[in-house]
Amino acid sequence: GPSLTHKKNQMLPQQATISIPLTLFKKKVVIGVGISEYSNLNYFYQNNNVLSQDVGLVQQPLNDSASSALPIYWRLHSRKRDGSIMGYGGAVSISLTDQIILGMSTRLLKGSTTDDQAFIGRGTLVFFRDYFRLVPYQYDTLVHGSSDYNGQEYALSGMIVGKNISFGIVVKPPLTITRDYKSTGTVDSAGTVMSTYSLTGTDKMKLPWRGRIGLGMTLDPNFTAGIEYEYIPYSSATYSQGGVSSNPWLDGSSVKFGFEYTPAAWLALRGGYHSQQEVFQATGNPNHNEVVTYDVFSAGAGFKCGSIYLNIAFEYFDRQYEDLWLTNGNINKETQYNIAAEISYSLR
Repeated sequence: GPSLTHKKNQMLPQQATISIPLTLFKKKVVIGVGISEYSNLNYFYQNNNVLSQDVGLVQQPLNDSASSALPIYWRLHSRKRDGSIMGYGGAVSISLTDQIILGMSTRLLKGSTTDDQAFIGRGTLVFFRDYFRLVPYQYDTLVHGSSDYNGQEYALSGMIVGKNISFGIVVKPPLTITRDYKSTGTVDSAGTVMSTYSLTGTDKMKLPWRGRIGLGMTLDPNFTAGIEYEYIPYSSATYSQGGVSSNPWLDGSSVKFGFEYTPAAWLALRGGYHSQQEVFQATGNPNHNEVVTYDVFSAGAGFKCGSIYLNIAFEYFDRQYEDLWLTNGNINKETQYNIAAEISYSLR
């Protein structure tokens, strides 16, 4: 059948921050403000073989007469979303002692996306008892819309710093993200617009308490390593629309490892790996509540020249899973190559 490959290249600034160290009441304090890409919402999905009824579930016609014939509509369905949610906020940390540091941050979440869907008629499968036939079917629906997102997120953090080992924790209280959407649909038959319609509404996603813990180790004056565990308890997250709520996701987690080696005062070499769990499972998964899991690899380097710091990083992952239906299977594969560069300047 037709190719199901969709590719997209994107370049955008992900974050910009500024921070100032102070001394208040004989305590070391750091205040910072910034903007960052909170969530990349780019999405594309296409299924070339959507049937209005699952042929494996319908009852077989009793005979070959036209009155008993069973029509099943065959269509192509695609949907695409482009845009991001940005975070605008600030943070403050205070050193209670040389070993204990506490922090708090907040950010306003705002963003927008363009949302497109298409249902393209490919034909009608007419089933009789002993045979079937394919007849033309031109009945297309095109939907174009947009969404605006709003929310407010907070985070509390703490860190204990030792001589060779440091321990940190971050906790995020429940968060609600609201989406206001509007769209216009056009129904087209054989090149003639049959009807149009508009749709507006609001839905909400409420996320529960989330958090992560980390451990940093100085194994050598020039070599440090770290491990982090992030818990994503989305089985208790709720999605609500029109007064109806559901819990469509599962619990996920992520375990991350990383290291940094500094062979010279001006150079740092870095590498990392983490096992990522999504908060959904493949359709038809024989192992109930087994979420999709994949590996992420990264490498990078840092350079220092006076008060200027340059960091470059590369990240790669290949996520794939198979949706199993009664009459067919869909192989889903997403590969990403991410390159990030960061430059900073210190006034001290």
